[in-house]
Amino acid sequence: MNDTKKVGSVQSVKRTLKLLEVICAEKEIGIRELGRRTGFNRSTVQNFVSTMEEEGYLIKNTVTQKYYPSYKIVALGYQAVRRNDICSLARPVMEKIYSEFKGKGSIALSVLGEGCSIVYIDKIESHAEPVLSTSVGSRMPAHCVASGKAILAFFSEKERKKILLAEELKSYTNNTITDIDQIEQNLAEVRKNGYAISSEERISGFISVAAPISDYSERVVAAVSFAAFLNNIDVDDIPKIGVRLLNVSKEISELLGFKPS
Repeated sequence: MNDTKKVGSVQSVKRTLKLLEVICAEKEIGIRELGRRTGFNRSTVQNFVSTMEEEGYLIKNTVTQKYYPSYKIVALGYQAVRRNDICSLARPVMEKIYSEFKGKGSIALSVLGEGCSIVYIDKIESHAEPVLSTSVGSRMPAHCVASGKAILAFFSEKERKKILLAEELKSYTNNTITDIDQIEQNLAEVRKNGYAISSEERISGFISVAAPISDYSERVVAAVSFAAFLNNIDVDDIPKIGVRLLNVSKEISELLGFKPS
């Protein structure tokens, strides 16, 4: 590549990044406003925006004719946060809460996975429970575990429906909820309390409690959870566990840049 082409390529990258910065800072924005904000001429803005739309990074509102970031961009940022920050920042807090609960249950950090599932990205295993297939990297059905509920509850109704309908919602025990309307009622209760509970919905005799974690954009990106067999804990302590996890999730959220209002 000669120097002229190299300079042109660098300028294109810089213009693309500048446009993305402006677009991501707004709910949606039009071509004319983008040109005014960046100083680029209309044809340049249109060409770059059209290319980003074709590649799936932008979505055009056909009513307003304005553009907004797609989940492809959100996913890129989310992956960066998840890999670089969440685990390392949350780990000391997780270890502290594990000690407070005296190892009676496991403490896990989860994110939303493909379809209607959550994925464990970190976990402190309890010695008080038999080994379960919930190691780091394991996927669990989001509709019947506390972590999944804690995340889904704070998504928009449209987002929740899309995730819940992505695959068949299986029943694992007599307590598993698979009806969408009943799930929505349950998630409304999660929003009210601030934390989620799954009692014997995935495994008989097993309970999990989880609270959502938000990042600097105020979007829920993960959940921290406590899970144990019911015979290892006092059922009357479950609300206290939920409130403590809520405090822990807020602490982790603030480490990720979340500013409580």
